[in-house]
Order: sequence, then C-alpha cells, then structure tokens
Amino acid sequence: MNEQERDASAPGDRMMRENSRLTFRYSLAQGAFWGTWCVMAGFCSSFLSAKGFSNTQIGIVIAVSGIISSFLQIMLADWVDRREKVTAKHVLLVLSAAQIASSGMIGFLSGTGLPLLGVYTLHKTLLYMSVPFISAIGMETINQGKRMDYSFARGIGSLGYALWMLILGQLVERIGADMVWKMGILSSAMLFLAVRYFPFSKHALNVGEAGETDHSAAGGPADQAHRTAGALTTMGFVRRYPRFMGTLLGCTLVLYGYSVINDFSYQVVVSKGGGNAEMGIIMAIAALTEIPMMFLFGRISGKMRYAGWLLLSSLFIGVRITIIWLAPAVSLLYLGALLQFLGYAIFVVVTVCYVSEVVRPEEQLKGQAFMAMTSSVAAVFSSLVGGMMLDHTSVFITLAVTLAVTLAGVLLIGLTAEQKRV
Repeated sequence: MNEQERDASAPGDRMMRENSRLTFRYSLAQGAFWGTWCVMAGFCSSFLSAKGFSNTQIGIVIAVSGIISSFLQIMLADWVDRREKVTAKHVLLVLSAAQIASSGMIGFLSGTGLPLLGVYTLHKTLLYMSVPFISAIGMETINQGKRMDYSFARGIGSLGYALWMLILGQLVERIGADMVWKMGILSSAMLFLAVRYFPFSKHALNVGEAGETDHSAAGGPADQAHRTAGALTTMGFVRRYPRFMGTLLGCTLVLYGYSVINDFSYQVVVSKGGGNAEMGIIMAIAALTEIPMMFLFGRISGKMRYAGWLLLSSLFIGVRITIIWLAPAVSLLYLGALLQFLGYAIFVVVTVCYVSEVVRPEEQLKGQAFMAMTSSVAAVFSSLVGGMMLDHTSVFITLAVTLAVTLAGVLLIGLTAEQKRV
C-alpha cells in the first residue's frame, strides 16, 4: 500500500477503532450491570431465606420494589428529559453509588429483621430504576450516529450474569449468605467505574421536523436546549404514542408469561417428574442458547424492522410456554429451553431497539423507562398471581392461563407495533 492509499484509509481505520472502543466500554457497563442484577436480585431469595425471612416476606420485597420503581423510573426519566445538563449517565452514576451504600447497609443490618428487609427493598428499587438508564446511554449513543453494537454488549451482560451466578453460587455454598452483600458492593463499584469511563453526552444529532435524525452534523448547545424544551410531559407522551402504549401492554403480558415459567420453574419441573438437577440443566441450556443470539443479532437485525422481530420473539416465547404446558415429561422441557434463542434472547434486545425506532430522540429516555416498566409490572403480577394460582389450582391450569395471557400479548403486539417513528 502506497502513502496515498494509507492516508485515504486512515480515517476509516480510526473510525473502526473508535467504534470498537465504544462497544468494548459499553460491554463492560452491561456486564457490570447484569452482574449486579445477578448478585442482588438473583440471590435475593437465597440471602433473605438464610436470614430467616418467609417466602411471603420475600415476595413482598419483590412486589413492593417493583411497584415503586415502576413509577419512580418514569418520573426520573421525565425529569432528566427536561434538564439540559443532566444526563442518563449522571443518574446511573448516582444510582450505582447508592447501590454501593445500600449493599453496605445490608451487611451492617444483617440479622436485624424488618430494618434489613426495608433496606433490601430499597436496594432492589434502586436496581430496578437503573434499567432504562443503562439502555438509554447505549441507544442514545447509537442515535447520535456513532456505530456501536448494542446487541453484542447486551450479550456480554448475559454472559456477566452467568459468570456471577456461577462464582457467587460457589462462594455462598462454601462461605455463607453474607457473600451476597459483599459481592454486591464489588459489583456495584464495578458498575460505577464502567459507567464513569463510558464516553457519553446528551447532545444528539439535529432533529428535523419529521422527527428523523440528521446525520450531517452534531447538535450544539442551541439544539440541545431545543430538545429539552420540547420534551413532553409524561401524560403528553402517553397521548402522542397511543399505539406504543398498546405495544407496552402487549410486552407486559408476554413478559408475565416469561416470568411465570422462570419464577416457578422448580414447581414446573417437579410436576413433570424432575428435580433440582433437571432444573439446573434446563436453565443452563436456556442461558447457553441465549448468549450467542445476542452476539449475532446486530448482524441479522437488518433483515426486517424491529416491530417484526418483536412480534417474532413474542410468538416464540408463547411457543415455549406451549411446549412446557403440554410436555408429558422433563425431556420436552429441554426442547423448550432451546427456543430461548428465538424468544427471550431476541425480545430483551429488540424491545430496547424498538423504542429507538418509534420514539422521537428528545423522548428516548422516557420511552426506555416505559419499556423497562413492563418488566417490573410483569414480575410483580407473576409473583403474586402465579403464586396464588399454584397454591389454589395446579401447574397445568396455571400454565394454561399463563399461555392465554401470553398469546393475548402477542396479538396486541401484532396489532399495535409500529414500523416507523410517530
């Protein structure tokens, strides 16, 4: 290659390196975030049970934190949208620092009864509130015209979750439940540092009257002021995006079904003649099939619009629940777990991407907060309704109702999901 060719290729090489650095740094943030989720949410039941709390008390912690965070994350997103100098990154830094402190308080109050329960509820609320902000810093970066592989980074998040689950499971088994809050401090600190060093600014590219992003020039301070001044109130957002609200309801119903088969996976496996070993294999199969699809989704997502992927992934979640419901033995549950790569693996990535496709740039954070709320609401209802149904009916009837709810969600997504920005 001669000197002239090297000069011509230099800008492209620099851009590729910058894109790789962005993906790498965001992958660290995703890995740290879902590692923190694994520690403090995944081991919530294990830790609180070891401290003498009942299943009902643990269920209350999950429900209360889910309900409170659903409202607070919408309010916080609305507040950030209206502030020129406050970004999703700033909020995420504050929330992760608060999680470091609350993890320490959990350790300090360990064995104190209700105070411990209260602080753990606070911690889970902070954790749930962080979801739309970790998504927003990634999607807004992409919307600014910077090339970054969100799905790959989210795959690293799932990989981080799996690794933390493996490591902490061994530590809790060998040392004790107090390793949960200790590792909670470590994982929250890692999240704080990963977010701190992720390059992010609120300035988006210029937005035209049609709401489309102009990639020709970066928005300056005047454009940023215009964006924050034009941000809608929460009710204004709801009125502007009625079909998006319908899609959110559909996603909530689909996630309800997914939450039931995960929250009560042990009861389902036992009803099919299995036990802990079989449940572990099923969860491992689901995790191993989920991560590769997340890594690959960025390369195949262009085959159709995000609305299409959302409908497809929702449908396969329904198919998996159908297989679980009708399975005569544990062996078919393994087949259901294999469908994770076409169901939840795509769903969890595409819901975030879908918001960026249909919601205006100045309202992205609110859109991500509403989408994150679907998971919180679904988790609350699955833990309460699913648990009550299992106590008063049977696994077969519970799964039948769960499937009906999920298919209603699929139908609603098919009717309301939009192909373009309003």
